[in-house]
Parts: sequence; C-alpha cells; structure tokens
Amino acid sequence: MTVKKLLTSSNMPQVIYEQKFHDWLKDWAKNKDVERGQSFHASSLIDKNFCLMKAVLDELAPSKTKDGFPPKVLSTFKVGIDVHNKHQQFYAETNMAEYIEQRFYSKVLDVTATPDAVLNFMNMRTISEIKSMNGFEFGKLKDSPKNAYAQAQIYMYITAIPQSLIVVEDKNFQDLKVFLIEFNLDDALEYIKRRRKIMICTKHNIIPVSKRLCQKNGDKKKCKHRVTCWESDLTKLGRIR
Repeated sequence: MTVKKLLTSSNMPQVIYEQKFHDWLKDWAKNKDVERGQSFHASSLIDKNFCLMKAVLDELAPSKTKDGFPPKVLSTFKVGIDVHNKHQQFYAETNMAEYIEQRFYSKVLDVTATPDAVLNFMNMRTISEIKSMNGFEFGKLKDSPKNAYAQAQIYMYITAIPQSLIVVEDKNFQDLKVFLIEFNLDDALEYIKRRRKIMICTKHNIIPVSKRLCQKNGDKKKCKHRVTCWESDLTKLGRIR
C-alpha cells in the first residue's frame, strides 16, 4: 500500500495493523518452511481436483519460483497448525506418540508420507491425522472427513500400520470428534493407481492428456502449467488418461 493511500485511509489503525500482521505471517511461513519444495508427497494423490497432467509436469519440470500464499491462506494455515501442535503436544506429554511427523518412504511408489503422529492407541500402532474445520461443517460431520479418510488409507498402505485415528476439532468451540478406521486396500487402490500412472509418465517422458478440471473449479488461472495445458497442441501429447 502506498503512503498516499495509507494517509487517506478512513481506518488507518486497521490498515497499519493488517500490514504488520501480513508481513509477520510471511516471515512465519518462511521460518516454518510452509511453502518449501519436497519430493512427491502422498497427500498430493488425494486432491479432489487431482490432475494427472499437473502431477506429471510437477515432476518433469518442477517450478523454481514461488509466488507464495496470500495472507488469508497463510492465516488459515496458522490456525490449523496451532491445532496440530496442541494435539501433538498432548501425544508427546502422555507418552502416546511413537513418532511425531516422522517421514516414511515407499520405494515401490517412490513417494513420501508424513502422518501427524504414530501412536500406541488401544494397544495397537495407530496413525493419527489431525484436522480442524469451522463450526458449521463440524456440526454436520457424521463420519470421518473424506480427505482425511483418503489420506489415512494411503498412509496406512505406505507405513503398513493397520489403523488410523482421525481427530477433528471445531475451530470455533474446540469440540472434538474422533474416528477410528481400519486399512482397506480397495479404498487405497485409487490413489495407488494415480501414483503408478505418474511414475509411468515420468519414466517415459509422456505428457498425459489433461481433463482440464481447472476450467470448472476455477483453478485455471492459478495453475503454473496452464500455458502447456491450454496453449499447446494436445494432439502431440501422450494418451494416458
């Protein structure tokens, strides 16, 4: 914001506070490595808007530049991370935790997985996934959230840990809902197949045909591969769908 706009603002205290807060959020994200690059992570496979072309291009031509997340997104991340930290501290101080955010690697899928924790729960090794959501969504929740269930399934496949504890906290009132689920290979297969398709494409330098889901969900402008996808001659690209 320019000095002129700042001086003419009708709510200068809010403008000054928000600017300082946003700058602090950016520093926090940098220190916490929120936006760091990393090897392919299993959580990328469960995206409801999963795009095979994007996933392949991410591996074949990883971006060297980072635009960063906007302040509102970083603020949301901060709230979620604080919830995670609270439960992870509880696990550690009550000796429930075998690992906190330990990275596991699957050589078969060439993919990493980082559960929020690995616990000893009810005398069994158990993955813990911690989620937070707003009060409205929390009130309607009857079963484990779909994204948490899917993430737990692929994590259980990679780690060979047979059950997962999904802990969901209401961000408004801090109420909890807890779901204990077991590994189900059929539920994990969709994500395993996604990864295998990515591996085939990257091994043979195949660019798969995009289903262009981003046109429907509004992600087109945000995708760093939009030029390749939308302006290239797709007839010259691969045939894996």
